[in-house]
Amino acid sequence: MLLGPESFHSLSRAEVQYTNLNTASWANGDTTITYTYDNNGSVETKTTVTSSVIKKVVTYHYNLTGRQDKVTTDDQAGTEHIVEYIYNDEGIRVQADSYDQPAGGGAKSNEKTVT
Repeated sequence: MLLGPESFHSLSRAEVQYTNLNTASWANGDTTITYTYDNNGSVETKTTVTSSVIKKVVTYHYNLTGRQDKVTTDDQAGTEHIVEYIYNDEGIRVQADSYDQPAGGGAKSNEKTVT
């Protein structure tokens, strides 16, 4: 499904059910951004393609309560930027840990914690 401004307006009015929205794309010139969604309507991936070459893939992970607990950005240059979120017992996000890591695993670098 290719989305334009009118489609986003329809989505904001909930005219499209999340369970029917598995993939959506937005194009501008030679760049296309494609989103995939899980059955809850949460974004699973965002892929940016320019001139038929994948430039960036962002993967979103959610915990069992549906809260985002990890975001991985693969720059397609061999490094992944990872942010992991920690929640308290009330479900409030209280900490974000970020770091870079070679794609596929390896030693962490540029580690930062924000509370």
